[in-house]
Amino acid sequence: MKKILKIAAYPILGCLMFILGMYVGRYNISEKYIDMGRHYAIKEVGDFFYKEIEENFGYITQYDNDYEVIGGINYKTTSLPIILENGVKTIRAYKYVYTLGVDTLHGQNIDHEIYWRTIAKSSNIYSINSSYIKNIINNSVMNNYAEITAPVLKTLKGDLKEEMILRMYMNKENYDYISSLPDNLEIVIFLQKLYNRWGPAYGSEYNYYIANNINNSIIVSNDNIINYVINEIAFQDQIINEQLYRNFVINNRMNNDIRSTINNLTNRIMQQNSFNSLQSHGIDAVPYIILLLDDFRELPIKSISLRNNAPDAFEGMRHYGPHLVVDALAAILNQITGEHYGFIYNGNDTTDNERRQTIKGWRIYLYYLTNAS
Repeated sequence: MKKILKIAAYPILGCLMFILGMYVGRYNISEKYIDMGRHYAIKEVGDFFYKEIEENFGYITQYDNDYEVIGGINYKTTSLPIILENGVKTIRAYKYVYTLGVDTLHGQNIDHEIYWRTIAKSSNIYSINSSYIKNIINNSVMNNYAEITAPVLKTLKGDLKEEMILRMYMNKENYDYISSLPDNLEIVIFLQKLYNRWGPAYGSEYNYYIANNINNSIIVSNDNIINYVINEIAFQDQIINEQLYRNFVINNRMNNDIRSTINNLTNRIMQQNSFNSLQSHGIDAVPYIILLLDDFRELPIKSISLRNNAPDAFEGMRHYGPHLVVDALAAILNQITGEHYGFIYNGNDTTDNERRQTIKGWRIYLYYLTNAS
């Protein structure tokens, strides 16, 4: 790996960029990636990758199979390998993903901070024709659930199906977004598969709901978006299969404290105090709760009450009926972080498959939490 270079002042940076500009000539930015809503661009020119940043300037230089970022003020420089993911040259720098040789994504760019979460929350990801999803607004009643059936064009994650059924609550936000979709184009739809315990009047045995906010769960497709989704699914599988989420420095004292507290959740007398103790540790406890999340022991008291911190809350407490330790821990993780990777808080509405999917989602979250730059 090359020594990391740092540029401390704009004049030096300006001279360097002038020299580089003379070397590569006039360039057209055609390759892009997005992180946390900020726009970046990368262009391959000979042995160089030119990188334009909103706040700063910098460039990426390739040395064989390595690259080196030389950044401007307040921009960290780093050096990591270029890897090949499904035929696409990719750089993974902690939570940042640099995809080389990828065009602008249909006028809307993938925000990696949003879409690794959406993919982690999704049990099923399909592509379908937008005309079918638009039909839902013609056959729905506002402020009620509606269903559509659509032939599947591509299965990216989950069950292989010839057709999918989407169950969606039709409020104004969902109605307006679906109305804005173009006609007769391929779209990618991110879904959560949930078991229906309420019978045929409430849909099929398993219902499929959008996995995130609608604008992040239904997007117009193209090859670049499909490649991104495939690559991220593969990487998230790697996080789980190789237990990459464990790659952080363990605080043994905190780890032992959290383990002891979770063990006490099956003690009827100590259960509520243990819930309170886990919450009181706050964000510092989150990695250790996630490591111990696959706890399928039954709770003696199938109830948990958590303070409702939502700004529009109409009651002071949230009440759930978890059956297993994992159900309650997922509720506590949601309480601490504001994140969710499956609504398993009420045990009677939950299957073990949903629990396992939720555990995977939280462990992907743990990887990105502990590998942030």
